[in-house]
Amino acid sequence: MKLGPWTHSAFYVDIRIDHKTIDKDDYVRSGQWILTMGYGERHTPVYPGCCGDEPFTDITWNFHFTRRPLFYLVNLFIPCVLISALTVLVFYLPSDAGEKVTLAISVFLTLTVLLLLIAEIIPPTSEVVPLIEKYLIFIMVMVTLSVFITVVVLNIHHRTPATHTMPKWIRRVFIEYLPRYLCMAQQQSSSSDVTTEFLEARLFGEESRSLAGLPVILNSNEQRRPSPSVLRNEPPIKQYSVNPEIHRAIINVQYIAQHFKKQIDFESECDDWKFVAMAIDRIFLIIFITIIGIGSIGLIIQAPQISNPDVSVIPALTMSPPCTL
Repeated sequence: MKLGPWTHSAFYVDIRIDHKTIDKDDYVRSGQWILTMGYGERHTPVYPGCCGDEPFTDITWNFHFTRRPLFYLVNLFIPCVLISALTVLVFYLPSDAGEKVTLAISVFLTLTVLLLLIAEIIPPTSEVVPLIEKYLIFIMVMVTLSVFITVVVLNIHHRTPATHTMPKWIRRVFIEYLPRYLCMAQQQSSSSDVTTEFLEARLFGEESRSLAGLPVILNSNEQRRPSPSVLRNEPPIKQYSVNPEIHRAIINVQYIAQHFKKQIDFESECDDWKFVAMAIDRIFLIIFITIIGIGSIGLIIQAPQISNPDVSVIPALTMSPPCTL
C-alpha cells in the first residue's frame, strides 16, 4: 500500500515515519489468512518526465499474509490421502474377484473430480503450482500406473498351458525364490501321480493291479500258445487267464488315468500362472505403499508451516503514530 502526495513535491510536503513496523491492536483476525509481517518504507523518487527534478515523497507499507492450512488440510489433503490408500488396495484385491480394473478406474475418476474441485477453490495462476495440486497429480500418475500394471497382472493370471509356456526363470524366481521374501506361502505343486495301477486297484482290486504288466491269456480253454519270453529264450513269465471284459476295462482305465493326469498337469500349470500373478501383485503392493508414503511425507515437509515454523507466528508489532507531516 503506497501513500503520498501527487500534487506537491517533497519541498512542500515531506512525509516521514518514526517506526517501520505496524501496530496490530486494531487488526481484525481473519479465518482464512494470517498476517505474518508488516513494515513501512520511505521513498523519494524523481519523475523527470512530468515533474522535472523535484522529488516526491511516499510511504510504502508491505503486508505479508499466509493462508491458514486447516481448511485445505481437512477438505483436500485428507481426502487425497484416503483416495491414495484405495490405490494400494488395487493390488491387494484378488484377481479372481474381477473388480481390480474397475476399482482402479473408479479411483482415477474420483481424483479427476477432486482436481476440478481444487481448480475452483484455488486462485488461477501460472507462476507456481500449489502443493495440493502437485500431490494430486502425483497420485493420479500412480493410479494410471496401477491400471496398466493391473491389466498385465490379469493377463498373467488368466494364462493357460494351451496358450503360454512358463519359462524356467519365471518358475525359479516367482515360485521358488521370491515367496520367502514376500511373506507368501510357497506354491504346492499338484500331484499328478494318478497311475493306471492306482485306478485298477480302486476299481477291480489288488489282483488286477498285479495283472496289468503281465502277459494275458484271454480264456483258459483257448489253445495255449508259447509266450514271447519262451520264443526269445528268456526265463518264463508267469501268465494269468483274464476275462476279455476285464481286459477291456483295464484298457479303458488306462485311458481314463492318462486323461486325469493331463487334466491335473493342466490345472497345476494354471495355478502356477495364478501364483506368479499374485507374487507380482504383492511386489507392487509394497512398492506403491513405499512410494505413496514417501510422497505424502514429502508434501507435509514442504508445507510452509513445517518448513518454516515462524510463518504462523504473528510477532508483537508495535509502533508510534505511523507518520508525521
